[in-house]
Amino acid sequence: MQPQATLVVKVRMYRQGFGDCFLLSFLRGGQTFNMLIDCGVLENTEKKAAIMRLVAQDIKVVTANRIDLLVATHRHWDHVSGFLQARRVFGSMEVGRIWMPWTENPIDQQAARMWKRSRANLLLTRKLITKSESKEAQVPSVHQGGKTEKMEDLRAGIDSILSFSMDTHPDAGSTREVVRNDPRQALAYVSTLGQAPLWYLEPDVSTEAAPLTLPGLEGVRIYVLGPPRDMMLLSHDYPNQWDAEDTIYGLSDLMKDSEDNKLRRAFRRALSLDSVVNNTSLALAIELTESGKVLLFPADAQIGNWESWSNLSWRVRAADGSSWVVRIEDLLSRTVLYKVSHHGSHNGTLRRRGLELMNHTDLVAMVPVDLETAAERLWWRIPEAQLMNSLKVHTRGRVIRSDTGLPDRDDLKRLSSQETAAFIAATRQQDMWVELTIHE
Repeated sequence: MQPQATLVVKVRMYRQGFGDCFLLSFLRGGQTFNMLIDCGVLENTEKKAAIMRLVAQDIKVVTANRIDLLVATHRHWDHVSGFLQARRVFGSMEVGRIWMPWTENPIDQQAARMWKRSRANLLLTRKLITKSESKEAQVPSVHQGGKTEKMEDLRAGIDSILSFSMDTHPDAGSTREVVRNDPRQALAYVSTLGQAPLWYLEPDVSTEAAPLTLPGLEGVRIYVLGPPRDMMLLSHDYPNQWDAEDTIYGLSDLMKDSEDNKLRRAFRRALSLDSVVNNTSLALAIELTESGKVLLFPADAQIGNWESWSNLSWRVRAADGSSWVVRIEDLLSRTVLYKVSHHGSHNGTLRRRGLELMNHTDLVAMVPVDLETAAERLWWRIPEAQLMNSLKVHTRGRVIRSDTGLPDRDDLKRLSSQETAAFIAATRQQDMWVELTIHE
């Protein structure tokens, strides 16, 4: 009997701008299983539709017109816009299975209640901003000595937060009644593409939970980590690891200077709305069973999603009948690729119960981020500097960013010459993407 061919995984991170789009190709012998995780870019990206069509065309070529598993992690435009912007390309491809989080299930009553509250929160936020603008128009002399400029910055920050969520994507400089490019429309379109029934996934909290396996993807187990059902966890976004509460999105200093209570309340509501959506992310750990290596893809999971993982365990059963229990600490310790959550924000990665447990010697981090876009939107701490420094320490320099690409040789000085050569051999980049190859 011939030995089974070794599994090789190619992870391609696209460089479309600020957004997530990852193509994972699992190759064994002459067989390939293609998994696409998200495909989107921010609304105000220049030539966004043309860019996403180029990305989709590349996916079509690389996959030979077949996506075996398409994962749409959550309803944020920068993760799903491409499915509408390049719908003709995706519509011409074969798509096997589709996964989404339980929060997108149209018959899930808890999800319906949650989105109803979020919708009311969004409308109230708009109302608070409108009242603030009306007040300023009536009393134009209230904000002097630079405060008018800071108020405008704060409004721009609120706009940028709201532009991710629900059905609002304002034009630049406006928070007024502009509705277009609904991420729900993108998800609705995605739901029509699959040949197999759509799966709405959630963590199995039972004592006999088992990881998922798929036909055509032998030697791989997939662990569903999030999103949780607990509404307290879904709304938990404030950091307790990288920095203090008062630095969220780097805009709180503006909020402190604001003399407008309505605007401060709107800011908090906008953050709350955005964080709930981020915490609905379908977070996955992908295990290569022969080596035990793990690829961690948490989408935009924030603190509450991460914290829920500690309550999970899975029983893995071998062909010989033996079994063992797997917990999140074990999966994190075997992680060789971390897709950095929420574009490297301060509250997208847990420290003590997250990154500090990722101690595999082969750890690589891939960060979908665009520093220039983040600065334009006043997200001054995306990516969070302390997190990026910690990633460089844990990976010994093997941090790949979508904006800057592969690390310089000087960044890899903590590696041995053999490790440096192996990393260089396993990576390649073009203007449109950066790719990492992982061997079993």
